[in-house]
Amino acid sequence: MTSCYLLELSVEPGGARRCDVFAYNRPEHIRQCLEQEFLGSDADATEMAAYLAVWYGETIKVSTVQDGSVVSTVDLRPFIRVRIGDGPLVPLATSKPYKDTWPGDGGEPLGQPVRFELDWPAIRETLPVLTGTTFMPGEEDVIAGEELRYGRNDLENGDDAPDDWIDPDPEA
Repeated sequence: MTSCYLLELSVEPGGARRCDVFAYNRPEHIRQCLEQEFLGSDADATEMAAYLAVWYGETIKVSTVQDGSVVSTVDLRPFIRVRIGDGPLVPLATSKPYKDTWPGDGGEPLGQPVRFELDWPAIRETLPVLTGTTFMPGEEDVIAGEELRYGRNDLENGDDAPDDWIDPDPEA
C-alpha cells in the first residue's frame, strides 16, 4: 500500500471545470505546486487562479495517505491569502466579498493586479510524516478511489500538463 500527499485543486462542474490532483511523496513538492499555481509571475495565470478560487470557491486541499488510506485532509483556503487591487489581504476562506470586484458575471478580465501569499510554515505543520512505502516517480496506483500516477493528474479532462508546468520532483 502506498503513502503520499495529494494536493487537489478542483471546481465543481458549472461555468468552470477543473480537477487536478498532484500526488507526491514530499511536502516540498506540494509547496512547489502551490507556488506555481498562486505565486507565478504570469499575471493572466494569477488572475485565473484568483477567479477559480474566489469566484467559484475552488477546492484547495491536501490529503495525507498512509498505507493506502487517507488519514487526514486539510482545507488550504485559510492558509492562502489574496489581495485584489488595493483591497485588503484576506484568506481565501473569507474572500467571497472579492467576488463583487469582477466585471459582469465574472467572465470579464479583472483589470486589477492580484497577489497571493502562502503561509507555508502553517501548512507544513498540518502534514504528518509519511510512513510505509512511499509513492515514487513512475508509479501508478489506485489511491483514494482514483487511478493516479505519481505527479500531476488531470482527472477532469485527462490533459497533459501545460507547457510551462515544472514538475517539482526532478526524478518524475
